[in-house]
Parts: sequence; C-alpha cells; structure tokens
Amino acid sequence: MKCRVCGKEIEEGSEFCKFCGTSQKKKRKPSWRERKAARERETEEIIKKSYLTEQDVLLAVPRGTEGLELRYVGETQKVFVKSILFSIVYALASAAAVAGLVLMMRISSDALDRTLRAAICFALLLVLAGFGGALADKIYCSRTFASMKKSERAVKKISYGKAPYLTNDGKLYQLVCNARCIACGAPCHIEEFAGRMYTVCDLDRTHLCVLSTDKIYKDLLGADTGEDEAAVRAEKTEEQRQGPAAPQAEGESVAAEAPENTAEESGQDKKTSSGSEVDDTTNGEKEGAEAQDNA
Repeated sequence: MKCRVCGKEIEEGSEFCKFCGTSQKKKRKPSWRERKAARERETEEIIKKSYLTEQDVLLAVPRGTEGLELRYVGETQKVFVKSILFSIVYALASAAAVAGLVLMMRISSDALDRTLRAAICFALLLVLAGFGGALADKIYCSRTFASMKKSERAVKKISYGKAPYLTNDGKLYQLVCNARCIACGAPCHIEEFAGRMYTVCDLDRTHLCVLSTDKIYKDLLGADTGEDEAAVRAEKTEEQRQGPAAPQAEGESVAAEAPENTAEESGQDKKTSSGSEVDDTTNGEKEGAEAQDNA
C-alpha cells in the first residue's frame, strides 16, 4: 500500500507511514449533531471573550499612555448632526423597503412573474435588514454623541471592535491603540467596563491594563486635568484644619517661656540695682576720706 500523504510504499495494514509518520486511518467526518455542538461551543467562547467581567478587571494593572494615539474626527456638534442625517436617510430607505414589500404582496401573480416577484421581495428584505441594522447603530451613536457633547471631557466606547471616542472642548477624537501587551508583547485593543477603559491582550485576555482618563488628557492633549489644583486645595484644607491648633501651641510655649524670662529679667534688675547701690556707697566713702585728708 502507498502512504496517502507522501505516496511511498509501506507495509499493508500499517497505521503510520515509516517515512513521514502520517496516520493511515481515514478521518471520520463528524455528524451534523457534532458539528452543531462544536459551533455552539465556539459561539459561547466568542461571546465569553467579547466582554469583560468583574473578575477580569481585578487582574488589571495601571499603565501609561505609550502606544496610544488620538485621531481628530471633527467638532462634536457637527458629528452629531451628521449622525442624525444618516439616521434619517437609513429610516427613509427602510420605510421604502417596507413599502415595496407591501406593494409586492398586493400585486397579483398574473401581472408579475413569480420568480421575478420572489427576487424583488428577497432584494427588498436584504435592503430592509441592512438599512435597519444601520439605522439602529446610528440611533445609538447619535444618543451617545448627544450625551458626550454636553460635557467638555468624556471618553466613551460606542461599539464593539471600534476605537473609543474622546471629547475635549467641543472637539471629537478617536483613541487608537497601537500598544503592545506588557506581559507577552502581543497587540492590544481597548475595551470598556463600568465606565473605565482597559487595554486587553489579543492573545490572552487575562493580560489587562487599566487606563487613566486624566493621564490620557494630560499626556496626549496637554490638557490641565485639575490634579495639581486638587492637590493644592487638599493641602490648603489640611493647613486650615491644623491652623487653629498651631497658634495655641505657640502661645503656650511663649507663655511657658514668659515666666522664666521675667524671672531672669527681675534677677538682672536686682543685680543691677544692688550693684548701683554698692557703687554709690563706695563713692561716698571715697569722697569722705578725701575731705578728711584735705582738712
């Protein structure tokens, strides 16, 4: 017999080829039930890996802004208006597809060939499905942009598989991730969970890093995030809180030192007064002795 891979002659009934090592047993094709079960398991794994959980984010470590890039999209108001216009166009196209389906149902089979009518209905259904999905996506984007343009600074991931959006002073940016995993060096993408952004490794989803919104604004846009002002305010608050106690302590120390200083000053005064009295007495005695000598 011949090997079914390399084609060389091998012994009859051999399970493996002695030249290439390939198994000579024919692989059994899985049944439709096995294929269905495999597809279901694959779908469950994909869904499980599509979203972060609380257990996942517990493993996240902070990282900087290296590998992150901002791409200017436009003014937030203009992008919002454009999204509304696209929503209107998609809604009109969907309505036209529905109207066409209703018209096809009312046309008699004699006036139009069945095959042609079936083809038209199928095309209208495809149009309705495509524009209907696009309409739902644009409506969601419009609502998100409307909430983002109300605040000067906001970061939001609108749809899965796309980069998140960032607003700053009425301008809209897209936060593109070109970073590499700090654990294995594989490419990363950005996902959102509970209002925070995380970089997720494409190969191992347990390699998570949390991103700081303030750091993104400060490093990539050079914007003042107010962290320094907050620290200064905290220091002032702490000083004001400790302020009344410090003067009291100083007053107590001054008061404690005051008696000692008073005592020392009084002692010096006494010494000075006694010294002056002794000098006066000595001078008087000297003057009396000189008067006697003169007499």
